[in-house]
Amino acid sequence: MERITLDGREVYIAYAPLPTMGWSFATVMAVEDVIAPALKTQEHILAMTQDTARQQDTAIRQAIRLLAVMVLMVMVLLGFAGLAMTRRFTTPILTLTKEVKKIGAGNFDYRTKIASGDEIEELGAAFNTMADKVQRYIGEFAAATAEKERIRTELTVAAHLQSDMLPVAKDAFTQYDAFTLAAVMRPAKEMGGDFYDFFMTDEEHLALVVADVSGKGAPAALFMVIAKALLQSNIKREKSLERAFEITNENLCANNKNGMFVTVWAGVLDLSDGTLTYINAGHCHPLVKGRDGSVMYLTQLGGFVLAGAEGMKYRQSVVRLRTGDVLFQCSDGVTEANDCDGALYGEERLKRILELLGTNEPQEVIDAIWNDVCTYEGIAEQFDDITMLALRFNGAVDKKQTWCGAPRIERMPDVIKFMDEMLKQETVSQSERAKLLVAVDEIYSNICRYSRAAEADIECIADETYVQIRFEDNGTPFNPLEKAAPDITLDACAREAGGLGIYMVRTMMDDVEYEYAEGKNRLTIRLLRA
Repeated sequence: MERITLDGREVYIAYAPLPTMGWSFATVMAVEDVIAPALKTQEHILAMTQDTARQQDTAIRQAIRLLAVMVLMVMVLLGFAGLAMTRRFTTPILTLTKEVKKIGAGNFDYRTKIASGDEIEELGAAFNTMADKVQRYIGEFAAATAEKERIRTELTVAAHLQSDMLPVAKDAFTQYDAFTLAAVMRPAKEMGGDFYDFFMTDEEHLALVVADVSGKGAPAALFMVIAKALLQSNIKREKSLERAFEITNENLCANNKNGMFVTVWAGVLDLSDGTLTYINAGHCHPLVKGRDGSVMYLTQLGGFVLAGAEGMKYRQSVVRLRTGDVLFQCSDGVTEANDCDGALYGEERLKRILELLGTNEPQEVIDAIWNDVCTYEGIAEQFDDITMLALRFNGAVDKKQTWCGAPRIERMPDVIKFMDEMLKQETVSQSERAKLLVAVDEIYSNICRYSRAAEADIECIADETYVQIRFEDNGTPFNPLEKAAPDITLDACAREAGGLGIYMVRTMMDDVEYEYAEGKNRLTIRLLRA
């Protein structure tokens, strides 16, 4: 069967051969005739389908309405049920929250009262247990804090007491021109075991002490107080520094059950000539910086540490400080300061810093070294107490002797005798004494005869380099240096009277000065010593 176009029409042709007869049977039908029943059936089916769809749409809309009503009813029921369940759970939780806030606000005596019979009640009980523990902990913490604060206060007071025990160099010995002094002690903790001390043993001897007690904190500080007191007492009492150390060692060894000891460097400076007698008992080596900038360590050791062993003997050493020299001593907190990698500051760095310093002022020396140590340590914590003491020797002490009284010519022998004895005490040579006594005789006699003064003072100052005598009176202002020098080539009868005495004085002395100040004549003569 085929579909063909025949005479301009679409037709179906079906054919089959008839073998017996040798013919073929064929039939032709128009396409529209063939599909007409199908089209009708299709139309019928479409009509039925449309009717069924309308019925289904109607049923679906009814089902949706019913389902929506049912869903709404279920949601309303679930809402009421959920609200009931929420209230059942949230009410205890909200109550617990409010009660816990009361505890959190600091009312640790309050306890929760939840009786829900579920985990919320267990949670409330856990909060009550926690509140009990917190209250107990706070009580214990408050007691511990109060005790810690009491200890801290006592340590602060003790630290202040310890600091107050150390003399303040800034305002000390302002009456002495022979030396300049500076010192500092910075403990690693509230209290330290380091200490320094300085005091006069008599009018011409200055004692210096720098020490370091073993250990740190309060025990070291207590031992430091004992050691400082014993050292000062024994150095003042004993003429020999060696004997003072031996007695102090025996005193510290007695009942030293904790085995503590103290390294000490102590020296006594003779202000008259700069002689420093010292003993180093296991302490750091001091340094001397000369006025020329050179720096050297004093490496002599004088014995074992104090309180280290009974019956120890000590040996003193002597060094002479020149004018302008600086003595620097410190504790091992300087040389053993650590950087962030644990490396030591060291003695060589300390010496190099002193060499590079362009000043010999003791306080500036200490400040420079402290700043360098802090720079070296960086963020590393200070490990040990740091103590530093610096002293500059400014020169031998001027030894003054003064004669004063109304100027009377009959007192001339007493004045000459007084000045002669004083010059002998200062070991002034005979030739120099003769020049000075002639000058005293001439000037004093002029004051007696011409000044009309009611009071006159004669002050003599002697040191290693010169002798100075100053005459002061409240008489008529008169400058003898303005008088013209006499002509000594003329005969005595031909010369103008006066002026020869002051001419002799100016010739014999190395320096003569005059001033009128505060209503007084002041004439000063100086003679350099050979």
